[in-house]
Amino acid sequence: RPERRRKPVQDRRHRLAVPDSEGLLPGQERTQRRARGVHVRACVDAAREPATNAGLRTTRIVTGDYGAEALRPLLDELREVAPGDLELLPVANEFFGGNIAVTGLLVGADLRAALAAAPEGDRYLVPDVALSRGCFLDGVTPADLPRAVEIVPTTGPALVAAVGA
Repeated sequence: RPERRRKPVQDRRHRLAVPDSEGLLPGQERTQRRARGVHVRACVDAAREPATNAGLRTTRIVTGDYGAEALRPLLDELREVAPGDLELLPVANEFFGGNIAVTGLLVGADLRAALAAAPEGDRYLVPDVALSRGCFLDGVTPADLPRAVEIVPTTGPALVAAVGA
């Protein structure tokens, strides 16, 4: 039997993946985005009855710029389970020069600046993907931030549960 030659594996670690106009990475299918929206809708439907938002505090989802773009279309559905107002708090990543927009590379210094300018008394939800062993990339811990934050697993059901709490 003839010996098969394997194609060389390209080293993809150093290639920069840039999202397209719909926020999808190369190779990510359009159906994945639609499926995520459907999944969040199912979680919202499974949550409790729509809440009355009068007089309750605002919940702010802390995220990077790309995360804000992905969550913005889902806000109306998430607001159905929120006991108060629900807003996004996109945080600019100045630590890495301002050209990084993913939530997983947010650092404590940038979160400190954003939270110091944010209103007191609101709830702040921070996705766990921004932490590594309980710290942000610059060594800052959630306890070091100027506002209390709640760390939320980076899944649709966990976000719906945290928003509805």
